[in-house]
Amino acid sequence: MKYLIYAFCLGVTTTSCNEFLKKSPDANDLYNEEISKINWNEVDEPAGLVLCDSLFTEDAKTNCLQETLQSQLQTNLNSQTIKTIDLNVNEIWLALTINPDSSYSVITDVTTISNAETRQNITTAVNQLITELPAAYPAIKRGIPVRTQINIPITFVKE
Repeated sequence: MKYLIYAFCLGVTTTSCNEFLKKSPDANDLYNEEISKINWNEVDEPAGLVLCDSLFTEDAKTNCLQETLQSQLQTNLNSQTIKTIDLNVNEIWLALTINPDSSYSVITDVTTISNAETRQNITTAVNQLITELPAAYPAIKRGIPVRTQINIPITFVKE
């Protein structure tokens, strides 16, 4: 019986030493492996509006968000009189960003407008309009609010 206990103890000590010889994974390797698994072009939960929460699918919520924001911007823009000189386009694209703090920011693509004063008037009007948009909540990626950009066409009506 004594020999059996000695043999058991000897077996445990020799096999447990192998555990110390194994190399632990490098933290940078684990980090890089996890980072490579993340699809940075998709979010877990898209940005949205309270108005669109009753919809069930993510595509429907995203479409509701885009259509609501476009409609709101277009309606507000049509109600304003913007001084335009030689407006050679009837549509511009806004890169509307919903920031992680639920605020909006916008990049207006006015490069196709030739007149500097008209470009400035449109940019000023659009920046003023985004303050009137309904409150949105940001997209979520791995539990963290992230920035989302939506491209919205705005059409100008010449009078």
